[in-house]
Amino acid sequence: MVKVTNNGGGVKELKVLQNGKRQEVDYSDLLRMSKTGQYAMKTFDLNLIPGNNDISVTAFSNGEIESSQADVKVLYSGVQKTSDCYLVCIGIQ
Repeated sequence: MVKVTNNGGGVKELKVLQNGKRQEVDYSDLLRMSKTGQYAMKTFDLNLIPGNNDISVTAFSNGEIESSQADVKVLYSGVQKTSDCYLVCIGIQ
């Protein structure tokens, strides 16, 4: 979850990077923040890869000024492997 605050310049764009690659997220609701001090809590889904995931978020104002970057590191061990074993045995004499 990311808190995005309008500090007077509006919010034009939200940039999310996962391991250096830009991820598409919907930020259309942030464009309506017109008053200084307004904020929104933004959530988004990312497909994590096994191992380290470096996630960084920045926002751009209407004047193309980029905010400071917020970073988080997520260690994902992957989906636990499970297996099912089915046996069908038929004996004919």
